[in-house]
Amino acid sequence: MKALLIFSLAALALAGAMGGTAPFGRVLLSVGLPQWATPFFDDPAWQGGALFRARRFDEAAQSFEAAGDPYNLGTAEAFARL
Repeated sequence: MKALLIFSLAALALAGAMGGTAPFGRVLLSVGLPQWATPFFDDPAWQGGALFRARRFDEAAQSFEAAGDPYNLGTAEAFARL
């Protein structure tokens, strides 16, 4: 059991070092935890998507604007006004 824990932690550290933190954010998004996924993304488009799914529309709009994504920016702004 202890060896499995050590192996798992080493695998997580290696994955983080090789792929950055975005894969962890994608996993959190896929299991329905967008509010936890947001800090793992460096790309404003992915961060905006996580913020949108977390129903934080104003912040999502800011991220989509930074990403240069007019379609998702408009969608986030429309939802922010509801």
